[in-house]
Amino acid sequence: MKKGVVLGVLLLSAGCAQMFPAVSRELTPGVYQIQATANSFASVASLKQKVAKKAGKICGEAGYEQAESADYDVKKQTTYTNGSQITSHYQVYTETIKCKQE
Repeated sequence: MKKGVVLGVLLLSAGCAQMFPAVSRELTPGVYQIQATANSFASVASLKQKVAKKAGKICGEAGYEQAESADYDVKKQTTYTNGSQITSHYQVYTETIKCKQE
């Protein structure tokens, strides 16, 4: 019984870290800005991992290097629902990368 309760709590808490797919935009040929966003339960390391995965897909086997210093920010969002105000925070990690030439 006790194991079931602990397992249930772990499963419920694992679903709390909401992450969205990293998005990218090309700034100049071969230079991309990649951004990962998640709620406050996600770790910075997981955001960096999302950016690295996206950069790997964009640049392929040639690889990439960081073109500018990365930016990490915690943003605040206020939602109004049924006469009440709910404030939540989310994280944004942005990195500019340059694809290496093969």
